Amino acid sequence: MGDAVLTREILAALAAAGEFPIEAEEFLPFASSDHGSFSDAGVSAVTITSRDDAAIHTSEDDLARISLEALATMLEIVDVVLEELAVWELTAVR
Repeated sequence: MGDAVLTREILAALAAAGEFPIEAEEFLPFASSDHGSFSDAGVSAVTITSRDDAAIHTSEDDLARISLEALATMLEIVDVVLEELAVWELTAVR
């Protein structure tokens, strides 16, 4: 979820790399996470989340609740996105 333009570019990169179980959403107006300070400063930001844990940011939020499968999928997504961003940056420099 995140900036609409950046999210579209990320989804295009993920589509070219193969199928990932990911859906685009916009940040909720009251959402607060690491993206907040970037968005507030006008810097495009996205958050990749599994959205499957009702205990997040509660007293029950601990390491035992981490889904290794969801974490592996998110890391694969981040890998593709970072690789694509590096290509975009190299193309912009040329």
